[in-house]
Amino acid sequence: MGMKEIIVMFCLMLLSLSMEAIQPGESDEEELQTMLTTTNVNNSDDENNVEEEMETILDKIQTQIEKKKFGKKQKKKVLKLLDKLSAIADNCGDVQSEVKEDIKRIKELLQLKKFGKNKEARAEVLETLKNLYTKAGMCGVVQGGYSTWSSWGGCSATCGGGTQKRTRTCTNPPPSNGGKTCLEQGLGPSEEEQECNTENCPVNGGYSTWSNWGQCTATCGGGTQKRTRTCTNPLPSNGGKTCLELNLGPAEEEQECNTQNCACPSGWSTNGVSCFYIDPSRTTDRSAAQQKCLSMGANLPTIKSAGERDFIFNLLKNNPGISNEGVWLGLNRRGSSFYWIDNSYAGYQVWGHGEPNNFGGHENCAQMYKGGGNAGKWNDNPCSGYGAAPSILCQKPVAH
Repeated sequence: MGMKEIIVMFCLMLLSLSMEAIQPGESDEEELQTMLTTTNVNNSDDENNVEEEMETILDKIQTQIEKKKFGKKQKKKVLKLLDKLSAIADNCGDVQSEVKEDIKRIKELLQLKKFGKNKEARAEVLETLKNLYTKAGMCGVVQGGYSTWSSWGGCSATCGGGTQKRTRTCTNPPPSNGGKTCLEQGLGPSEEEQECNTENCPVNGGYSTWSNWGQCTATCGGGTQKRTRTCTNPLPSNGGKTCLELNLGPAEEEQECNTQNCACPSGWSTNGVSCFYIDPSRTTDRSAAQQKCLSMGANLPTIKSAGERDFIFNLLKNNPGISNEGVWLGLNRRGSSFYWIDNSYAGYQVWGHGEPNNFGGHENCAQMYKGGGNAGKWNDNPCSGYGAAPSILCQKPVAH
C-alpha cells in the first residue's frame, strides 16, 4: 500500500469518527424518545395537570442546561422539549403569550455559537426557566363551579305575599387561567327567588263616621240624645283587632239636650214632652173623665212608647190616692183594632193577661191598672157604667 492510499484511508477514518460525534447513537435516540413520551400533553378532560406537565418538562430542560458539558446532543434534546412546552402553553390562557416569548428567547440563546461555554447565556436561560416555573402555576385552566346555595333570605313582606332570595357563587372552584364561568358553562343562575308569607294580612278595624244625633228624650227640662258609629271602615278581618281593642274610642256618645226649663202649670208633672195631672176622684163614665181634662186644656193620656208608659206608671205608684184600678186611657176600639183619641193607631200596646177580651161585646174603652197582678198593664172596659170606676189622668203638651 502506497503513501497515498494510507492518507486516504486515514481521512476516511477521521470523517467516520466526526459523523459519529455529530449524530446521536441508537442509545441517544432512545433516551430522547423516552424523555418526550414521558412528557406528552395531557389531552384528557382534567386540564388541571397542565401545571404539573410544564414543571416536568422544565425540570428536564434545566437538567440539560446545567450539565457541565453542553453539546449538540443536549441542544437537540432541549429544543425538542421546548417545542413540547410550546404546545402545552396553548392552555395557558392569559399568560400564554408570555410563556411563548420566554420559549422563543431560550431558543435564540441556544443558537449562539459555543452556547455551552457561554456562561452569561446559560445563566439567562436558567433565569428564564425560573420565570417559566412561576408562569406554569398560572397555566392550569380551571372551569368555575358553583358553591352550595345560601339559606333563603328574609321575606320582603310579613304577610300578603312577598319574595325571598338565595344565592350561590362560582367559587367551587373559581374559574382561572381562561376557565369558563358557571354562567358560560350553562350551569344555571347564581340567584333564585320564591314567594313567601302568602297568607292574608290581618286587617284592623276602623270606625265609620258618626251618625247624626238621635232624638232627645225630652223636649225641655233636660234630656239626652245619642249618636253611634260602627267598626266597619274597614271591618276587622284575618285576625285583625277591633276598634275597641285598638283603643280608638267608644262606639256610642251621649250628650244633654233640651236643657231649657219646661213650662207646666203648678201641680202638674212632666216628662219633658207632656204635662200630666192626676185627679184621684173616680168615675164610672169615661166621657166625664175626658170632660174634666178638656176643662183644663188637656185630654186623656195617649201612651205611644215604653218610656211614656213607665213615666205614667211611676206617677200612679207614687200617688196614694189612686186605687189599684188605675186611670182611664184615651184609647178606643174600632172593630178589632185600637186607636188613640187623636185618631192615631195604637201601635204600642201593653195588655194584661187575657186582655183585651171585649167581655160582653161592649168593652170599647180601656184603663191602666196601678196594682194587682196586671199592675202597669191595660184592660179593655165599657166606656160608661163601669163599676170599677178608674181615676182621672190628664195630659197636654209642654208649653214652650
